Order: sequence, then C-alpha cells, then structure tokens
Amino acid sequence: MALGAARHPSARVDGGGSTPEQGLLPVLTTVVLIAGYAWLGSFVGGVIGAAVGAAAGLVMTGGLHMTVNRVVSGPRGRRTVSGPGRPDAY
Repeated sequence: MALGAARHPSARVDGGGSTPEQGLLPVLTTVVLIAGYAWLGSFVGGVIGAAVGAAAGLVMTGGLHMTVNRVVSGPRGRRTVSGPGRPDAY
C-alpha cells in the first residue's frame, strides 16, 4: 500500500484518488509567489514595483508549473513499429 493511500483512505494506489490538498496546493503556491514578489517589488518601486513584482510572480508560477509537469510526466514515448519496410520509431 502506498504511503499516501495509508494516510488518505480515499486515495487509490493507481493515482485515481484525489485529496483536498492536491487541489488547494497549486492555488496556495500561486498566491504565495505572487504576494512574495509583489512585497519585494513594493520595496523597490512602491505601487508600480508591487504590480511588476506581482506580474513576475505570476510568470514564475506559470514557469514552475510547466517545468514540474514536464518533469513528472516522464519522457515522451516513441511509438515503435517493427517489421520489414517499417521504420523502428517515428
């Protein structure tokens, strides 16, 4: 039994289950990054710096999200077909 399934009975080992934390974590991460960059920007440039910092936080969150999704999804599979006259991979 997976560790996550032991803590959350509704979570299935095959990943089909969902816990409330899984939906809330990306939202909280986005809020914390945007607020943190806005707070840092407010020290540098006041209100305009805060707006620029919030935009930078939003961009960083998007980049982080795309990077993590690419890493955890694994390598992109290649379809292999063997036989006479067929290429090994497309």
